[in-house]
Amino acid sequence: MASILIVEDDADIVQVVKTYLEKDAFTVDVARDGLTGLDKALQNSPTLIILDWMLPGQSGLALAKTWRAVPRTKPLPIIMLTARAEEGDKLAGLDGGADD
Repeated sequence: MASILIVEDDADIVQVVKTYLEKDAFTVDVARDGLTGLDKALQNSPTLIILDWMLPGQSGLALAKTWRAVPRTKPLPIIMLTARAEEGDKLAGLDGGADD
């Protein structure tokens, strides 16, 4: 079964995303800050990571760069779910390791 790690500090966003994913039979794990997200991805190797950019502890952009530098997590797909909408932010996210 596919497992998804949501790294997001906003409880409302987590609840909405988690609810929809679980309805489609995904296993969902949640990290509320960057450091916990880093540890969970390294320990559990999820199928997909949904990542917020602005997190306590470590930014989502820094996390994506770290995961891309580690052989075990390098191939994991990363989707950034963020309020940052400027074109430069989108490019920075993709350059930093996000897939979408």
